[in-house]
Amino acid sequence: RLARLDEKWWALVAKLGTPQKTASKLTLVEITGDTLSKHPWPWGPDDFALFFHAVLPFQPAVLAVEPALSFDRGVAVEKDPVFEKMLHDHVLQSPKLVLGGRLGWASDPEAAPELQPMPVLRKVRGDLTAVPNFTAVESWADEMLRLTTPPGWTNIPERSGPRGWCPLVLRYRGQPVPAMVLQLAMHLEKVTLDEVEVAFGPQSSYVAIG
Repeated sequence: RLARLDEKWWALVAKLGTPQKTASKLTLVEITGDTLSKHPWPWGPDDFALFFHAVLPFQPAVLAVEPALSFDRGVAVEKDPVFEKMLHDHVLQSPKLVLGGRLGWASDPEAAPELQPMPVLRKVRGDLTAVPNFTAVESWADEMLRLTTPPGWTNIPERSGPRGWCPLVLRYRGQPVPAMVLQLAMHLEKVTLDEVEVAFGPQSSYVAIG
């Protein structure tokens, strides 16, 4: 109960203490129930290729896609090769792209899945035990698509709090990795992993970019 009161207090402090700024130019293309009633799930490479074809002429500074671009090869397999190539070409044409995915846990703790290479934050200090730790990749883009793009992990805590908590840092097998919001911020600020500093402490925790 005290934790909930603390969250509400900090939400009020954030609302009153945050300087007003001009809203950023952000466009959200949402997949809703109404969309799915007209175009049933799952969507294939042709659907996402069409999305990229429509959005790339606007020259977005940063582009993010979630859910994970991973496709069932048993669905419309006869048209997959053509549209998969189109989608791959569009991914290569995107100057700054983050492809969403989710981290998870191995179904068998005694047999951990193969270690997946991914961006790791190097300038981190403090106690990381409070940062959620995952042992497996639950979902990610197909390998052909993710080779040229960083992942954007979208694991959201069950209790997001009144401010809508969104993690910036997660752990994959003990290593700190950037979540989607931080990865997008790094793209916008044009910084590398070596230019991001993360600190965890009893008095202060922060993420410094650049």
